[in-house]
Amino acid sequence: MTKDISTLPVWQQRFLAPATEFPHWASERPERAVVISSASGIRQAWTIDLSTGERRQVTDTPVGVTDARMRPDGTEVVWWLDDTGNEQGAWMATPWAGGEPRRLMPDVADGWSEGIDQVVSGEAIGISHGDHDYRVYVQRDGGVAETAFTSREYCRIGHEFMGTGGLSADASMLSIRHSESGDILALGVRVIDSGSLTTVADLHEPPFGFQPTAWSPTPGDQRLAVTHDRSGWTRPAIWEPQTGEMRDLPVSAPGEAWIVDWWPDASAVLVLVRHEMVTRLLRVDLASGEQSVVADPGGEITEAAVRPDGAVWLQHSSGIMPSQTVDPSGERVIAALEPARPPGRPITSIFAMNGAGDRIQGFVMLPDGDGPFPTVVYSHGGPSGDEDADRYDTEWAAYADAGYAVVTTNYRGSDGYGTEFRDKMRDTPGEEGDRQTEDILAVLDAAIASGIADPDRLAFSGWSWGGFMGLYMAGRHPERNWRAMFSGVPAAELVSAYWECSPELRDIDRAFMGGNPDEVPERYAQTNPLTHVEAVRAPVLIIAGDNDIRCTIGQVLRWCEAFEGAGGDLTLYRFGTGHHSNESEETANQIGQVLDFFAKHLG
Repeated sequence: MTKDISTLPVWQQRFLAPATEFPHWASERPERAVVISSASGIRQAWTIDLSTGERRQVTDTPVGVTDARMRPDGTEVVWWLDDTGNEQGAWMATPWAGGEPRRLMPDVADGWSEGIDQVVSGEAIGISHGDHDYRVYVQRDGGVAETAFTSREYCRIGHEFMGTGGLSADASMLSIRHSESGDILALGVRVIDSGSLTTVADLHEPPFGFQPTAWSPTPGDQRLAVTHDRSGWTRPAIWEPQTGEMRDLPVSAPGEAWIVDWWPDASAVLVLVRHEMVTRLLRVDLASGEQSVVADPGGEITEAAVRPDGAVWLQHSSGIMPSQTVDPSGERVIAALEPARPPGRPITSIFAMNGAGDRIQGFVMLPDGDGPFPTVVYSHGGPSGDEDADRYDTEWAAYADAGYAVVTTNYRGSDGYGTEFRDKMRDTPGEEGDRQTEDILAVLDAAIASGIADPDRLAFSGWSWGGFMGLYMAGRHPERNWRAMFSGVPAAELVSAYWECSPELRDIDRAFMGGNPDEVPERYAQTNPLTHVEAVRAPVLIIAGDNDIRCTIGQVLRWCEAFEGAGGDLTLYRFGTGHHSNESEETANQIGQVLDFFAKHLG
C-alpha cells in the first residue's frame, strides 16, 4: 500500500491499513507459507518466506481472493478463483517462485467450492455444480481427477472452516460430511477408500451431528478427530473408521470444544475451547488424558495450528487489539505490515433473560462520554457460525468513534451455547425471526436499563442474515421508533431468495424452514420481511452486491419496490461484486455511507 492514510479519520485507517490472516504453510517445507492479505488494497494471496520474512503477491484478481493454501511439498500456492464475486469458480495453482497459474483439476467444471484438502501424495476437492449435484473429486500423485463421490444431498470435504480432515496422511482415506442421513444441520461422516472408492465406515446418528476435523499426521495411522453434539455440546472424539471405535476426549473446561490439530508425532491434540465466546487452547495427551493450557489470552482465537517443530501459532484479537498471528506468549510470529492498524475499543459482555427463560449474551462497545447514548443495535449474520465476541471489529469501532453505543446479541440459533440453544431457532419452523428479535430486544432493554442506550435514538445495523434481521425487525417492531435501519446484503424476500441462491444455501433454508417455499408456503410467508414491509416506518439504507449468490440482488429489489410503493424512505447502494467486497476502499466507502445515514437521522 503506497497511499498515505495518516491524515484520515481513525475509523478509515482501521479499514485501509493492511491486514494479514493466519498463514497456511507447506508441511514438507514449513518455511514456505501463504496468507490472505489486503496489503495491495484488496484481499489477495501472498507468499511469505518465514525464514527471511520476504513477501510476494501471488494473485491479482479483480474481486480478490479469500482462500489459499500451500501444496504440502511447497512447490505451489493453491487458491480459489472467482471472477465476479458470485463464488463460482475453480481451484488454481501458481508456482511458489511465480508464474502463470494452472487449473488444479483441469477436467472438473466450474462450480461452488465444497472444500479442499491436500497431502503429499494426493488432493481432494468438493464441488457443487447445481441444485442436487454435489461431487467429490480425488487426484493422486498428479494423475487425472476421479469422481469419488456424488450425491443429491449436501456434502463437503472435511471441516467447513478449518480446511482439514479430508484426506488421511497417506491419502488412502477420504472423509466426507454429508446430509444423506439427516439434514445440513445434523451431518453424518462417511469415510471412503480413495483407491477403490468404496465406503469404509459411516458415522451418523440423527438428530446428532458429526464433523471431521483432522486426521492423524502419521501415514498409516488412520485415526480421525471428529466433533459431535451427543452431550448437548460440541465435543471432540477420536474415531477409528476401520474398527468403528470412538473415544471421547473429556475436556474439563466448560463450553464447546473441538480438535484443531495434532502434534506431529500424533501423541497429543490441540483443542480449542469456547465458553461465553471467550476462547482458549488446550493440549490433550492421548495416552494419559492429561490436559494443559497452551494459550488463554482472552478475546477471540479464530485459528490455530501446530508447526512441524511442535510450536503452536494462533490468530488472536480483542476489541482493542487488531488480529495478529502470535505464539502462546502473545509474541508476533509474522511481522506486522505498515501502516499499522489503529487500536479499536474495549468490548464488554451484557446478559439478559428472554421471555422463554433463556440467558442471552450480548456485547457492548461504548463511545467517549457518559450515557445514555444514541445506539446502534447490531445483528450478526449466519444465523450461526458468525457469532459476536470480544474481537477487533472495524465497523463497531467506526460507530463508537462517531458517538454511538454498539449493542450486539448472540440470539437463539447462534453457535457457542450448546445444541439446545442453537436448535431453538428451528423448534417451530417459521418463527425464526420472532425468536431472534425477542432476544435482540431483551439485550437492548438491558442496555437501556443500565443507562447505556437511549430508547429514543435507536438505529439498526446488520449484514446478510443480520441484514434480514434489520428488515424483519423494522416491520415486526415499528413501535420501537427506529430512527434508521441499515441492512447490508440482506435476505429481504425469502421466497425468491430461495430459488435464486446457491445449492448449499437452499439446503440450509430447507433445514431451518422444514421444506422449500412450495412445500411450506405459510412458514416462508410468516418469516418473510416482505410480508411486513407496509408496517416499516423507519428510513432504510440497503447496500447490496450485484453478483451476490447468497442474498441475490433480485430479491433485494423486490423488497425495495414494495417498500417504496408503500411510501417508504429508501436509500439503495449497489456495488459490483458479491456477498461482500474484498477491496479496502470500497468497504470503507460503504461504512462511510452508513455513518452519513445514521448522522442524518440520529444526529
